[in-house]
Amino acid sequence: MRYLSTVLLTTSITTALAQPSHQDLLYSADITTGKVRLFGGVTLGGDFRRVDKAPKSVVPVWQVDAGKLMSVRFRLPIAIEHCRLKVRELGMPRREGVETTSILFMNDNRIQRLQVAKPHEPQTRFYNLAQHLQVGDNVLKIGGLDHDLGLQSLVIQCTAPLPVAATATPTETAPRITLLAPVAGQAISADKPLDIAWATDNLPDSARFDIDYLAKNGQWQPVDKGIPHNHPTQMGQRGFYRWAQLPADVDPQLQVRLRYDTEQPAAGSRWTEPTTGIAFVYVPPGCFQIGSPKTEVGHQPDETPTRLCVEGFWMGKTEVTNAQYKYKQNHDSGEGFNQDNQPVVKLNRSQAHQFAQWLSQPTGNTFRLPTEAEWEYSARAGKTTAYAWGNDSRAACQHANIADITWRTHTKASTSETCKDHHAVTAPVAQFPANDFGLHDMSGNVSEWTCSTMPFDNRYTGANTCQMTGFMPTPSIRGSNFAQWGNTIRLAKRFWGLGNPQQVGFRLVRVLASQP
Repeated sequence: MRYLSTVLLTTSITTALAQPSHQDLLYSADITTGKVRLFGGVTLGGDFRRVDKAPKSVVPVWQVDAGKLMSVRFRLPIAIEHCRLKVRELGMPRREGVETTSILFMNDNRIQRLQVAKPHEPQTRFYNLAQHLQVGDNVLKIGGLDHDLGLQSLVIQCTAPLPVAATATPTETAPRITLLAPVAGQAISADKPLDIAWATDNLPDSARFDIDYLAKNGQWQPVDKGIPHNHPTQMGQRGFYRWAQLPADVDPQLQVRLRYDTEQPAAGSRWTEPTTGIAFVYVPPGCFQIGSPKTEVGHQPDETPTRLCVEGFWMGKTEVTNAQYKYKQNHDSGEGFNQDNQPVVKLNRSQAHQFAQWLSQPTGNTFRLPTEAEWEYSARAGKTTAYAWGNDSRAACQHANIADITWRTHTKASTSETCKDHHAVTAPVAQFPANDFGLHDMSGNVSEWTCSTMPFDNRYTGANTCQMTGFMPTPSIRGSNFAQWGNTIRLAKRFWGLGNPQQVGFRLVRVLASQP
């Protein structure tokens, strides 16, 4: 997989001044523009003090007293091409009859006299620094000769050419991502939403981003996955995402990353395995809430809502059928269950896993059972309701093969359902409408094996991983079947153990080339 990515570092002067420290300059490469963007990791010194409640300022102001200078030391690891200083000043009270003059020095070279902001009014200005910078240590000094200088933020942003080997050949059709917000130097509040905005060039309509942040442990963690590049408008070349809550482990010098897999299929793409004819649908990456709220009728203690993210994958459009399984070996699903287009049943999880391995060997593809997280993400297809069709179980017979009047007549058993789906046992696959991902029978017909196991904490600890071996693993089974009704056909319902052999089948996942 080839990723196109862009990284933004944004740092708050509040944090930097409150905890002065020296750190290496942080920088990132963007091969789409052939540039390296540099951002200041700095040491601050000189004479300044914090003013927490300055007029018309929602962030602390750092005051440099008249006749004093604040110094900003930073290191450039490579020669730069362009560099500018962004100064956001809050005008401080002035003495009458005294001319106001602010000065800016870079490496002892006077840049110019600064335009001074009006008292109590914020003002942002930009200054070119490039000709006065050098590889290695640099010192910027700023202050007011005859008046106090109030600073809300200082941002140094430089651009340098990438090494030749890393530079992409620019073309008019080259895909490009540009982060518009947040901006370097922006003060971030942990208890307020953060807006992330971007612009794109020459990306297909189907392009989706992963948005990541850098955690304190130095690892990239997901904010969200599978975001359309033109979200939320679905048109044009701009996108926007509101990060509702910054996590506790976010690095104080916030780094946000957008990643786009240039080889990703479009959501809903189709692919058919040539040997067996099993059809697959591409499910895009994304984050979702697995489980159910306590207010949902039928909620169980093992369904505690948990936010999980999954990578993109190919999901079987239907359950594996008797005819498809017979390409490996003959099998008897039982009387009334052996039609070619009925789902294969009477298989334990190991047998389903062996079929996936058998199919993987000659094809060059990797097939496996879905994880529990992949299964529920696919079944929900963006829905947060109790059922795939809404919150009313009485509509089930229009959407799924469940324990209806037909089943009750055939088995002489009881059911609370009063509708009729016309199938006493398993139905041929794809007889009911597909969900929004294009997948059939995610509710009803047969329950399905996953490659996940029941965690000891009864939560979703292992929902995003496969565990086919180990000490007494209890298999996870997901999805309702033709012998269930009411609350048991909810999307969040979890089953564990062996299940009824004739009520459990499976569908496959085709793994993308770069995934394990």
